[in-house]
Amino acid sequence: MTDTPPTPLPYKQLLPLCLVLLTDTINACSLYPYLNFMVQGYHVAPDDKHVGYYVGVLASSYFLAQFLSSFLWGWLSDRLGRRVCLLFGLLGSTIATVTFGMAPSFVWAVVARFLAGGLNGNVGVAKSMLGEITDTTNQAKAFSYFGLSWGVGGVLGPLVGGYLSFPATKYPSLFQNTSGTLYVFLSSHPYALPNIIGGSLTFLGLIIGFFVLKETHKNILQKSTPTNLKKTRSSSSSSSSARFKRLSTSSSSSSSSSTDDEPVNLQHYAGAHVSVHDNPDLVEIDLLASSANDNFIIRLWQRIRPSSSAHKFQHVDGDDGDDNDDTDTLVKEENDLNKKQEEEDTSVGISLDDGANESELDRMIAAEASRSIWKDKEVLGMCGLYAFLGFTFIIWEEVFPLWLFVATEDGGLGFTSSDIGFAQACAGTFSILFQAFCYPHIIKRLGLMRAFQVGTVVGIPTFIAIPFVSKIINPNLPTNKQWGVWGFVLPLMLLIQSVSEVTFISTIIMVSNAAIPAHMGTVNGIGQSLVSFCRTVGPATGSSLLSWSLIQGSQIGFPMDKHLIFFVEALLLCVLLFISFHVGTRFDVQKVERLKACLEERDKMATMKEFGHHDDDDRAKTVHLEMDTLDSHRIQNEAG
Repeated sequence: MTDTPPTPLPYKQLLPLCLVLLTDTINACSLYPYLNFMVQGYHVAPDDKHVGYYVGVLASSYFLAQFLSSFLWGWLSDRLGRRVCLLFGLLGSTIATVTFGMAPSFVWAVVARFLAGGLNGNVGVAKSMLGEITDTTNQAKAFSYFGLSWGVGGVLGPLVGGYLSFPATKYPSLFQNTSGTLYVFLSSHPYALPNIIGGSLTFLGLIIGFFVLKETHKNILQKSTPTNLKKTRSSSSSSSSARFKRLSTSSSSSSSSSTDDEPVNLQHYAGAHVSVHDNPDLVEIDLLASSANDNFIIRLWQRIRPSSSAHKFQHVDGDDGDDNDDTDTLVKEENDLNKKQEEEDTSVGISLDDGANESELDRMIAAEASRSIWKDKEVLGMCGLYAFLGFTFIIWEEVFPLWLFVATEDGGLGFTSSDIGFAQACAGTFSILFQAFCYPHIIKRLGLMRAFQVGTVVGIPTFIAIPFVSKIINPNLPTNKQWGVWGFVLPLMLLIQSVSEVTFISTIIMVSNAAIPAHMGTVNGIGQSLVSFCRTVGPATGSSLLSWSLIQGSQIGFPMDKHLIFFVEALLLCVLLFISFHVGTRFDVQKVERLKACLEERDKMATMKEFGHHDDDDRAKTVHLEMDTLDSHRIQNEAG
């Protein structure tokens, strides 16, 4: 990885997005402690053995709705804007959460959860916004804050649901002394309080987002630009050529002044308009707003001055600068530095036709924007990788607590609910610390895809080792005194947790990097839809496979017994590792940066060839292949 200093994070935008994900995770995780009791209270199951089936239906309704709606929310965010979709999602989530807490029947509860998933596309939209307010240098740190929000929500959610459900029964002295109406309400709606708290937090996020969050979609921002400002920009750009022609003529005929010793850095004024007044030697930088012609103006100014003195542009403070250099002085400078400049051009591959490059980049981006996402193999491939990863770890999240719960004689560890809760609390705490302090440094050192690959390599033997822990259990000791078991279970569990964090956050960033900004919302919507589908079918798949292995598989023996599900998890990671080597590291940077770097590399190789240097074969093949792909995309677009 390069040592480029990271861009400062826009915390004013980042923190509200983290709050959105925090409230979303709290609402999702607060259900776990009381969901079994809630279904049991509806009396829809013939006996307690069938409660799990109805719990699965209730839990899956949320992910099914997300599967059906996430693509739509992403598509809408590309057309209406990220901010409006995010705020609407927060409003829908608030209503659905409170409704679920007061659902009078199982059917109403399923409908409320379905609405909560369907009206809430916040995860995909928030990831798109974060991808637009960050760049390659600070993506890892920004997305680690997203992971941190999920981790904190994963710890707070069960606490909210566990301690605030059945409040009238758990805290009679607190609520019996209040008004009779409140006590009756909480007694008849034992799950209302945690959902009212969750809904209130979501509504707080809505208020903060309304006043703080800004739109990040470039196309929406351009559409909202005032008409008079657009006219000003158009007028400025249309007359710039004539103005600079006057400036160049005047500069060559005017007398030299002392201001030449204070060179002007026009790059410092990137995003500014340049206007020439009656005195053509005086250039005033008018800091209005950026436009598509700003870089063109800077390059045109550099072309008017001798190219050999371009390296002299430095930052200086001041409102104006005179360009009254004597022509003889500039020619002398050019002759003195000509050899050095040629060496610099050869070594770094400077292209003197930056304007052409930028124009070509714009054409490439336009071609990609008008091209159907469903024909973009890169985008679909990364979304598929994200979904496959989600399928792998939703099985783990479903199966591991069940395996801990299974009796030792059946192949499990026989943990109590308190033991399982303690283990999950340890995992949640570790997740928070890992995302805050470890993940950004890992990405800085390895890059996104390399970190993903290292994570899968670590996870494969860890999955295989987990079921062997049952061999060291002492049946004569309670589980809370099985120090040898805990000494193996916790480290293995935390290793899997770290693998999950590294692979998931890296994949989320790479999905965003696979798309141009105009498609980012739709792409994240596709990815979220596919992951939601996997989260709908994954738990049933994992739990059914575990049950089969403990009943029928145990009669067959190793590896079809208790080891089977963990071997399957290791196999799924092997598939992910194989796919990752096929994908490569090209999604470590954003797509627009990748296109720009490809054009610059092409010009660099052309310059080296002109000076008699040979291309690096591997690099040349990579660039030519990338350019061929981009050209084919553009040709397909023009043909369509």
